[in-house]
Amino acid sequence: MTCVRLFARAFPLSLPVFLSFCSVLSAAENLSRDSISSLAPEQASVVESRLREENRRTREIQTPKSPEVLYQPAEEVKSALHEETVFIKKILLEGNTVLSDKLLMPLCGPYENVKEPLSRLQQLTRILTKAYSDRGYLTSFAYIPPQTIRNGVLLIKIMEGTVDQLEITANRYFRKKQILAYSKIREGDILRLDPIQKTLRALNQNPDRQVTASLLAGKKPGSSKILFTVKDQFPLHLNFQQDNYGIPSSGKEEFTFMLSNNNMTSFDDIMNVGTVFGKN
Repeated sequence: MTCVRLFARAFPLSLPVFLSFCSVLSAAENLSRDSISSLAPEQASVVESRLREENRRTREIQTPKSPEVLYQPAEEVKSALHEETVFIKKILLEGNTVLSDKLLMPLCGPYENVKEPLSRLQQLTRILTKAYSDRGYLTSFAYIPPQTIRNGVLLIKIMEGTVDQLEITANRYFRKKQILAYSKIREGDILRLDPIQKTLRALNQNPDRQVTASLLAGKKPGSSKILFTVKDQFPLHLNFQQDNYGIPSSGKEEFTFMLSNNNMTSFDDIMNVGTVFGKN
């Protein structure tokens, strides 16, 4: 007699696969020359333990320490500044939304109420850009637009990079719509590294799917396209094991069959089915 333990997180669509697998197991049992004894409670406990271990292994979170996101740093906008020395009384910032003036203006303090060459102010734009990149805003940057300085007031503009498009490529066994459902960032958002890394961690929990992200130039100025490249494999696995760890009542020689599907209904649901039978 075959003892079957089913651990599944699946919808009724799993039934045809389960029935097919059972027919395979039945055929394997008929090939046995000796009759199969009923499993004792101890043997059933062994089966359940193995199935739980397989279920834990296939659902184990494989979280990378730091998911890699390929990108090119925002290019510095070269302003048409010359060596003329002017008195800068006040600096105004324009375009910053995710980082407030309260945070950025202290960085501008050393460049106010001083007489400096205009070209030295390019250093301030690099400092402001670094304030963004240090917080994960990889494609945001500061620049000095062409202007005429009046009353000692200098304008610095901030270009906050946005997400223009999300694209999935190279997926074979996992649907694009389901992959995008994991995304923590949306089109039109200010691009930031942290939600991209969280998306990759969630996607890479499935043992049959590994995803990387690249940042490419978008269609609009200051925008980027996030390209998710998928490396996946067929999510259905059949495992067989033979050993002599059985007990006399059910047979010292054991045969274990396990069927796993890590994308049972295309919603990342995991199903594990297994059976053990023995003979003396």
